[in-house]
Amino acid sequence: MILRIFKKDWTLLWPLVAVVAAMHAINAVIWLVSGFFGIRELMPIANIFPAGVLLGTGALVVAIVHQDVLPGDRQDWLVRPIPRVIWFWKSFCSSWLPSTAPSCWWSWSIAWPWAFPSRTPFRPR
Repeated sequence: MILRIFKKDWTLLWPLVAVVAAMHAINAVIWLVSGFFGIRELMPIANIFPAGVLLGTGALVVAIVHQDVLPGDRQDWLVRPIPRVIWFWKSFCSSWLPSTAPSCWWSWSIAWPWAFPSRTPFRPR
């Protein structure tokens, strides 16, 4: 049931998820270029752009929450009850995955080369 509801939300909201993921990627690249290469002209943009990313993430979470209408007594809620735990996990997965996963992925992909430079081979201990 959770996957069905998640698939419905994904089908409707994938363009907004793509825009928020692109904003996370652009934010990571701006910080990488301004910090690693020392381009000072990007610092004003790098300081303001995270606010736009935060607003985009908030808009995504609000859109996900508004996809689920509150069930009333005139709907099929009484005929086909869905436990509140399923609604919780669906909302958690639908809001956490699209909003947090791109940020974590881009942070990891940028930090990975500094953690394991190409000059030193990776040797497990």
